[in-house]
Amino acid sequence: MSKAAKKLNIIHNDHEGHDHSHEGENSSLLQLIFTISKENDELRKTYERLLTQTGQALLKSLELRDPYTFGHSMRVMEYTLMIGRGSDLTADQLKCLELSAMFHDIGKVGVPDCVLLKPSRLTPEEQETMGKHATYSSEIISLIDEFKDAAPGVKHHHERFDGQGYPAGLSGKEIPLESRIILVADTFDAMTSNRPYRKALPIEVAYEELKRFSGVQFDPKFVEIFLREHHKLMSAGKDIRPDTGKIKKAA
Repeated sequence: MSKAAKKLNIIHNDHEGHDHSHEGENSSLLQLIFTISKENDELRKTYERLLTQTGQALLKSLELRDPYTFGHSMRVMEYTLMIGRGSDLTADQLKCLELSAMFHDIGKVGVPDCVLLKPSRLTPEEQETMGKHATYSSEIISLIDEFKDAAPGVKHHHERFDGQGYPAGLSGKEIPLESRIILVADTFDAMTSNRPYRKALPIEVAYEELKRFSGVQFDPKFVEIFLREHHKLMSAGKDIRPDTGKIKKAA
């Protein structure tokens, strides 16, 4: 029985045995309460559906602009959640982590095509332009109240553990939890993805790179958890789909 139904049942029982002259008034009151409860439930479902559609629309805009970045974001989200679950985060923390990873690169819609879609390595000036995407991403999702909590994790996902990252030069645990997790997932996927200017690194080589920069670029705790959880995934004969980021059986 739903909470609303239970409340209605209690009200009904409380009025049993009372003066029957008030039964019409009681019936009208119960009907009003039931109607309000139903309308609130429908409003909640409509609101949740609108939030989902808003998220889908944002991601679709990214996919149309740059299919690689869209697929990358989906894979990073899955890797990030894998680390989060391995870290025993709460349900609320995982939700915030999911949103942060999902939208961490949405700000690339504001990067000029000559930089975003360049088929060769970026110059230092172009890298600076590309680096603005993290701040753009944070600004975009901050416009949606339900996504605001994810904004810090999005904005700081390129901060380094040693303080040499951007945009704020944060270090260690000054960096939001979500950002520290995303950076590990983000870097691993970048290393193991084919790009026009280089071939993907073998997984074992990418593992070694994460270890080499653990405590320098990355939070050592999340490197360790990623390596453990990803190895378990691979040992189970599974992998991450390159287009959607969903876990699948390895080919």
